[in-house]
Amino acid sequence: MSHPAAEDLQLRRIAPTVLVSPLPLAEVLDGLRAAGFSPAAEGVDGQVVDLAPRGRRVAPPRNPGRRAPAARPLSEEQAAEVVARMRAGDAAAAARRSEGVRNAGGTGDTSATVQLLTEAVRSGRQVWIGYVDANGTAAQRVVTPVRVSAGILDGADNDRYPLHRITSAAYVD
Repeated sequence: MSHPAAEDLQLRRIAPTVLVSPLPLAEVLDGLRAAGFSPAAEGVDGQVVDLAPRGRRVAPPRNPGRRAPAARPLSEEQAAEVVARMRAGDAAAAARRSEGVRNAGGTGDTSATVQLLTEAVRSGRQVWIGYVDANGTAAQRVVTPVRVSAGILDGADNDRYPLHRITSAAYVD
């Protein structure tokens, strides 16, 4: 109570460790913090009072009938690409494959996969690969590998597959 802030904030002692003031709570807390103290505001039940402002709810949209803009029609090139991707997925799902290799989950050891893919490059054989794309979606493709280098599998279809994303591989029968 001998601190100059006690007088400015009109503090009174009502117990050995309890001070009260007639001033607004926020003003008292700010004044004590400015004086170098770390005050805690308590309610009448002795519990610490959370003075943080409550989050605001997002207002509902003003025009709920508004729709997303219509999609633009695909160009012939884009449509051909979509069809090619769909057919590649169908071919991968239907492909008969030999006993393949599967990366040991989480170990990062891709040596068996690299060996199989390197042999496929030399022999010109198609391989089925299971992989995880950049969005974390599991997918599968039938690929004719043309090169394995710098941690990348290059396919004859000009697609590139980072080796660390390939989860399994097998020769297509």
